[in-house]
Amino acid sequence: MASYRNGNQTQTTVRIIVYDIEVFRYDWIIVFYDVTANKRSVFHNEPEIVRRFMSQPNVIFCGFNVKHYDNYIARAICCGADNTLVKQINDFIIEEKRDGWEHHFIRQNRFTFDSFDLADDTQVGTSLKHIEAHLGWAIVESEIDFSIDRPLTGEEIASTIRYCKWDVK
Repeated sequence: MASYRNGNQTQTTVRIIVYDIEVFRYDWIIVFYDVTANKRSVFHNEPEIVRRFMSQPNVIFCGFNVKHYDNYIARAICCGADNTLVKQINDFIIEEKRDGWEHHFIRQNRFTFDSFDLADDTQVGTSLKHIEAHLGWAIVESEIDFSIDRPLTGEEIASTIRYCKWDVK
């Protein structure tokens, strides 16, 4: 992060961090990509570390469709939701097609961070997979079933991290 003087004012560069979250019944994974530092950070079931990471000053988090999903999951994690509750909030948003802000845990707990949604700059209905196709990239899907009813194996965690890194890219 750099600071510079502009007349009598000091300007601080804000770092942009792109992120994506994958949620399973017993596991969640977050991949962060710091655009400014060209550095990735990966967290697996480490809520306190994620809370500290997302509490950094002068950072704006972004991703594709984060304002409808990832921001609520990140908020739940940072507010101390256990893996069962994180999965319940995930299903509330994905399966029940409800807005994350309607969930009782989200309504009762606060954790703020600055973010913007890359999907806001696309035509309505455009998915991340559409963008990948238009860029001529491979369409990568998760190899792991999100409804798996057991903790992920080491190999499944590694596969999910690869998938999540691809989405962040």
